Amino acid sequence: MGQSKTYELNYGNKATINTGNYENESPMFNVKKIITLDDGLEIDIASEFKEMRFLVDNQLHKAIDETKNRGKAKALEGFRIKEIEGVQYPSVTTIITPEMPEIPNLELYGLRGNMWDRVFTRMVEEGKYEEDFTKEELDQLVIIGGMKGHSLEWVVKNEDFDFRTAQVNIVNKKDIYCGRYDADGFYKGDVATFDCKSGTLNKSMIDKSFMQLAAYAKAREEQSRYLVIIPTQKQEPIVSEEVDKYYAKFMKLRAEFKDKYGI
Repeated sequence: MGQSKTYELNYGNKATINTGNYENESPMFNVKKIITLDDGLEIDIASEFKEMRFLVDNQLHKAIDETKNRGKAKALEGFRIKEIEGVQYPSVTTIITPEMPEIPNLELYGLRGNMWDRVFTRMVEEGKYEEDFTKEELDQLVIIGGMKGHSLEWVVKNEDFDFRTAQVNIVNKKDIYCGRYDADGFYKGDVATFDCKSGTLNKSMIDKSFMQLAAYAKAREEQSRYLVIIPTQKQEPIVSEEVDKYYAKFMKLRAEFKDKYGI
């Protein structure tokens, strides 16, 4: 009676996936096969091993995709996204700044911005200027300097502005984004898109603001000549006519957002 032969084949593979916040996931798969053959019979080891590798690597790639998709879904939870007819439209501000900067008292700067938006909206809609801030609101802002140096009264006196509509919602179905801008109307007689800003406007923030305005302008039916930032901490607007230039910058960020988050 002939002797039998036993072969033991083993193949495993794993991956390390960065899931954010200095955390990783490491899915691993392994397959083991024991083959016993009677004397005189042979097997194609390379073929058996290839089949095992295909099974393991296929499982691993599925696990990698699932982990990445789960991470994307988790990241999207905090984003401003509107779903229209089954399509997800990220907001302009989400595309430009997907990860909120770590700034102390960030929520208070947001509160101050909302307070000035309220004042600006009334200026556009009713044509009157009124700082209707409550004591409770102002008390909260003490830690970030309150309203010192802020005003929009200069806008009322500036004849270059001719506002038409406040808080305008937009959806760009071609380039897949949405948002809401502070006002439209005319600046020096030509169509303009306006944004009121209460934060500090260094060069980087001005560039981001113009990208934001360009995205809004390109979603409008009317062609905007001017992108106009209305700062609460200055007595004059910050104006650009380079709509196409800043839209190209925005669309670069739009492509990066889609590549990273899948929408």
